[in-house]
Amino acid sequence: MRVRPAVLALIFAFVLTAASLSAQTLGAVLTPDQEVPAHPIPAFGNSTVTFDATRQNITVTITVASLGSPINNFHIHEAPAGANGPVVVDLIGLGGTFNNGVMTGTFPINASVAQRMLQNPANFYVNVHTVQFPGGAIRGQLAYVSGGPITYAAELRPSNEVPPAASSTAVGGAFVTFDPANATLAWEVNTSGIAVPLLSHIHRGAAGTNGPVIINFATSAAQIPNGRTKGTQSIATLSQADQTNLVSAPAGFYVNVHSTAFPGGEIRGQLTPANEYDVPISGRITNNQAQAFFTDLRIFNPSYDKSVVALIEYFTTGVLPNTNAASSMALAVSPRTTAILDDIVGALSGNNTTGALRVTSATPLVVTSRTFNDQRLAGKGTLGTFIAAQPRANALRRGVMPQLASPRTNTGFFNPNPATTTVRLELRDAAGQILGLATVFLESLTQQQNSLNSYFPNLDLGNAANLTLSFDASAPIFAYTVVNDSASGGSTFVPAQPDPGVAANQLPPPPPS
Repeated sequence: MRVRPAVLALIFAFVLTAASLSAQTLGAVLTPDQEVPAHPIPAFGNSTVTFDATRQNITVTITVASLGSPINNFHIHEAPAGANGPVVVDLIGLGGTFNNGVMTGTFPINASVAQRMLQNPANFYVNVHTVQFPGGAIRGQLAYVSGGPITYAAELRPSNEVPPAASSTAVGGAFVTFDPANATLAWEVNTSGIAVPLLSHIHRGAAGTNGPVIINFATSAAQIPNGRTKGTQSIATLSQADQTNLVSAPAGFYVNVHSTAFPGGEIRGQLTPANEYDVPISGRITNNQAQAFFTDLRIFNPSYDKSVVALIEYFTTGVLPNTNAASSMALAVSPRTTAILDDIVGALSGNNTTGALRVTSATPLVVTSRTFNDQRLAGKGTLGTFIAAQPRANALRRGVMPQLASPRTNTGFFNPNPATTTVRLELRDAAGQILGLATVFLESLTQQQNSLNSYFPNLDLGNAANLTLSFDASAPIFAYTVVNDSASGGSTFVPAQPDPGVAANQLPPPPPS
């Protein structure tokens, strides 16, 4: 299907309006194995591309190291991963400067190129060309770091209806992801206590008022099985005003769930910027050795006077991209109380699965978990680690995990972004010697966990100890390692710490005097 130029212009005009509310920054991790063809060199780099308010200029920073050959040029090309494409921005040719391993500059960008880049960053890559590899020595696909899709939460209650659904005791939570650049919207709505849910929508209307439906989530009871509806859709036909206001004034819209008992709406809640907390590792595994691995979740409501609604989503371990969680649940938490959710993965997904948890709410929460080996059937205790959920803002582009050992270390990642993220891994021994390099591609909303050896299959780690794993990611992610004790069955959780270090030839030039 071809989109008319007038429609493209309208969409891009909206992108400018929405983007003016927050800076739009893209990132890339540059490695030789992403080149087509790949190169066996130890070079690496990273990049940021930030659009100004007009979307007519971009400020680009590219940091490189260990290239082993003089640099010819820096470009941004248009093509997906695994393919080569034409240059769309000539960075050095347009006045970029290169000092001490860092290229930086502000460059004009064609309006059509800017539009396509904001709509699909993964279809563009940053490329560094050298004398040895004139077609490109290291490259990396772009991904949103900030200013991309926007997330909202809604607490759905009978008391929010106009008039209130006074006799209802139902409750629900909603998590909505709006991508202004592509005019798409994804949603997760989960409810409890509604006898027969019929419909679910987003309406235009402030708190205390009723308004028209503008987006359908579910148009029949069959689309709300067990009180849950999820999906993604284009909202390109939504009016320009509504798309703009979804970004600038989300409280002027509400999620509504209708039922047979309350056809006008049984529970509703206004959209508000989401509070998101991620647990990058969770699971429920049983075996025939009298051991069982469980995850217990706790949600504390810090408010003294207001009940809150939490939406809990579970993303199973896998390599295929997700737009929605595998399962979810919603619950209300009274003021200054703690929701006790033992074996949360069993409640959400069943036995023998691992994955990540995302907890969201319209108001702040305190969320923690404990993943442990339950050996009580063998006459022993429970061995495990308390893992505090991390606010989404704590996700890292660069991180480090020290004090690891082989073969007893498992390594995992959760990509909370709705797009593919590229991750470069670097394994060092205590003396700083690089033992192995690897590039991992994390699909949208996926969790991966593997042994340390699986990321470096050609490396014989034996019983090495005191290893350090660091990473660079094109967009912020959560990373962790788990060091297992084979004698006791216990495990120690090692979350990634921020890695502020840079190589000597990566230091940016001093600021002008």
